[in-house]
Amino acid sequence: LIQAAGLCAIVAVATTLKTAVLLAAAFFPVLIITQVFACLALKRVPRWIRVAIYLLIGTAIIAGIIYAIDTFMPEISLGAGIYLALTAADSIIALHCSVATALGYAAVIIPVGALREMIGSSTIWGANIKDPMAFPAILMPFGGFLFLAFFAAALKALINKRFPEHSAETEMKIKKTSVIVSKKNLPEDLAPAEE
Repeated sequence: LIQAAGLCAIVAVATTLKTAVLLAAAFFPVLIITQVFACLALKRVPRWIRVAIYLLIGTAIIAGIIYAIDTFMPEISLGAGIYLALTAADSIIALHCSVATALGYAAVIIPVGALREMIGSSTIWGANIKDPMAFPAILMPFGGFLFLAFFAAALKALINKRFPEHSAETEMKIKKTSVIVSKKNLPEDLAPAEE
């Protein structure tokens, strides 16, 4: 939530609790096995090569997971679509491999999926919850962004209140840059007239 990493699957397909649990469960072995391999064998390998190796390891693990899901639970894999395969190339794997990261990812994606399913389709794990009001628009990607924004704001408020000494670590650093426009960079119709 702080670094906005790995959000694509949450925004795009975490629209049901089943799909969210599937993505979290698939993400966990990818992170853990990649981390174990990195600790055992990749300490002296340059970072730019490690990222490629992480991708290969993640792809091998996800391929096995997709095969098992297609064999035993084909109805669930349809909900995850291409995003399950893209889990192997997630930026979290290359930057933040750890058990805590996997648990944190699950702690975000599962509640977002459950809330979007309850509010968007009045079901939970596919069972009707008898809520007369459903807002199917929440199932669209902006609904995922909306829930992530509320989760990020709640996390920031919690950190500010309970751990004020770490508040600065959660700030986003936006660098101010200047743009220099010269006549040679502009198209002829927008360039200033010559005197």
